[in-house]
Amino acid sequence: MKLQFGLFRNRVSRRVFYELIAFVFLPLGAMAYLGIEQVTSQLERQGFAQLKGSAKDMAMRIAERLRAVEFDVELLLGELTSAGARAPGGALSKPRANISEKFERCTVFLPQGALEYLGSGLGLPALTEAERDHLANGAFGLVVRPGTEGATTLMAVRNLDSFGLGAGAFVGELRTEALVPAELESRSFALLHGQDVIFTTDAALVHEEALATLGSMGAATHFTLEGPLGTYLATRQTLFLHPQYGTNLTIVYAQPRSEIMAPVAYFRRAFALAWILTFQVAMLISLRRIHKTLVPISILGDSARRMASGDLSTRVELQGNDEFKQLADSFNEMAESVRTRTQQLEEANSAKSRFLANMSHELRTPMTSILGYADLCRSDEVTPKAKRGHLEVIRTNGQHLLRIINDILDVSGIEANRLEIERRPCSPTLILDEAMGMIRTQAVAKGLGLSQRTLGSVPESISTDPDRLRQVLVNLLGNAVKFTERGHISVEMELVGKEAPDAGRRLAYVIRDTGPGMTPEVLAKLFQPFVQADDSLTRAQGGTGLGLSIARSIARLLGGDVICESSPGRGSAFRVTIDPGELEGIPLLDGLPALPAPAPTPPVLEVAKGGRVLVVEDVAVNRVLAVRLLRKAGLVVDEAENGAIAVDKALAEPYSMIFMDIQMPVLDGFEATRRLRSAGYTEPIVALTAHSFAGERELCLEAGCDDHLTKPIDLVRLQDTLTRWMGAAATATPAIPSSLPARGHATSPPGSRGDRDP
Repeated sequence: MKLQFGLFRNRVSRRVFYELIAFVFLPLGAMAYLGIEQVTSQLERQGFAQLKGSAKDMAMRIAERLRAVEFDVELLLGELTSAGARAPGGALSKPRANISEKFERCTVFLPQGALEYLGSGLGLPALTEAERDHLANGAFGLVVRPGTEGATTLMAVRNLDSFGLGAGAFVGELRTEALVPAELESRSFALLHGQDVIFTTDAALVHEEALATLGSMGAATHFTLEGPLGTYLATRQTLFLHPQYGTNLTIVYAQPRSEIMAPVAYFRRAFALAWILTFQVAMLISLRRIHKTLVPISILGDSARRMASGDLSTRVELQGNDEFKQLADSFNEMAESVRTRTQQLEEANSAKSRFLANMSHELRTPMTSILGYADLCRSDEVTPKAKRGHLEVIRTNGQHLLRIINDILDVSGIEANRLEIERRPCSPTLILDEAMGMIRTQAVAKGLGLSQRTLGSVPESISTDPDRLRQVLVNLLGNAVKFTERGHISVEMELVGKEAPDAGRRLAYVIRDTGPGMTPEVLAKLFQPFVQADDSLTRAQGGTGLGLSIARSIARLLGGDVICESSPGRGSAFRVTIDPGELEGIPLLDGLPALPAPAPTPPVLEVAKGGRVLVVEDVAVNRVLAVRLLRKAGLVVDEAENGAIAVDKALAEPYSMIFMDIQMPVLDGFEATRRLRSAGYTEPIVALTAHSFAGERELCLEAGCDDHLTKPIDLVRLQDTLTRWMGAAATATPAIPSSLPARGHATSPPGSRGDRDP
């Protein structure tokens, strides 16, 4: 025991020992005690229930025997009637066997005299008024009277009037043991009338204290009695006889509590012995286990401290195959995971740092051109022709800068789950043609060949977001043009799973190039944001490294995916799949159809000339720009610097259209639009705002706007908007680009920022 007692010098050992006592053995003992008490209570309830059942059974059997007694008396009196009334000592003086078994004495009192049928000396009992009234009706009754030596006698009485024997009665002193089944003689049983004892098998049930207890019970049926064998569990049952008997009797049935609780007593002794032995054995085992536990815990603690100090190479070596070995293995796995994760975070931070450096370069490069050529345009020495060239450079770099910003906002929207898809019917072939047209100039400038073809039949129309699908195709085609120095770029379109249900069909675009190809290492991180195949300072191609990540995320939102197959020196193939939606009833086309001729669109100057519009914008520079662009289109333009002024002007003067900014002081565009619609204003209101995230376009429409344009202002989109809303009178069917919905939806032409969620 030296080892065990030495362990108590350790704080952990003492705490474990005390906790073992407090939280294991004491609760176990308490639970066992409560369990025993619960079992005891349950056994008592079961004992009372069994006693009650037995008492009810006894009551029924006694009642049956009383009915048998009544039947025998009726037979006897019937025989007297048939034989005629006889004087004492007549022919019927010999008793019947069944009568002698049930009666000590019985006498028939006739007008001629008393016929002592069995025994002698039995007189007619004095009856109470209630008993006389009961017997006057000819009923069989029971009468309880004091007997000899303090005993109580149960007598059977029958009026003779109904038998034609004249006034008289049958009186019999019942053998009470004949009423009680023989097996009850070995039980604790008593038959009472009030507190008068008629019959008992156990004196403990009828002693003075027991009768006093019984008398004080009231309506209770279960009670305990103290007797020579200890405590009794007892129950009483009233013998509710037929009303003709004129009285009720009470049965008391009991059983020693020790007999009922014998299993509990045995279990209690056995448990106490087992608990003591278990406690001693458990203490020895626990103390040894504490010692074996402290060593690996100490090793794990030291390793954890070393790891917390920065030593990620720390590992725990334990022998065996128990939980501590598993814990050590888990610790080692965690350490390896932390080391790997730390390395990944360092690599990610390094990649983000390189990305930020490259992004700084990508942003500053067009900004340098914009600011530099803007300064040149301010010079008085520059010629008009040179100034136009400078402005074209500014515009080109501004569009490039806008595309970079769009990519960054798209990634932010994807990571925040704010990128929304707006499905509507559109032509997959026309979307591909538009995407090819957007990169055709760049491809021709590099001397690259472009081709497109359809494999098999494709649907004439699909249900998807055309702007997002076009964005994916333009990103992938632009990448192909960027990294392909010679050769050609081809696009194949096909409907995969034609025979499958709609849920299994996919529209696929395969974009192939003859570029340098990629290694497996590059392919593994190709679609990760902020990662480029070459992010060094000497890389040949620029870019943000976000395009492919955005393309895959959008394709997955469209119900498909983007995958790439490539190998060094053999080019690359990007496969884009999307869910085409419901195709039932949609015709399938073989080959590329001829593009429809565009619907004639009235020139803006003709459609909008002379129209009057209101520009609501709080930023003076933006307001002046919008006013000049609209006046150049031949419009009469008024200005308002906040929503409150706009409401007053719109309700005071007629306008063909209102361009409404959203974020303004005094009164914002949402509230201004609501007030105008509430006042009955019906002319078109177009939201012109820098808010372009998912859901903001819908907020504009819900507020009452008819359309939504985003800043910076795009001349093509502005022209389309003017044509759509102010040219309705000049043309029956205004030209709406394939990617635009009809009136009532937020509309914007392809390629612009406003028709896409970030």
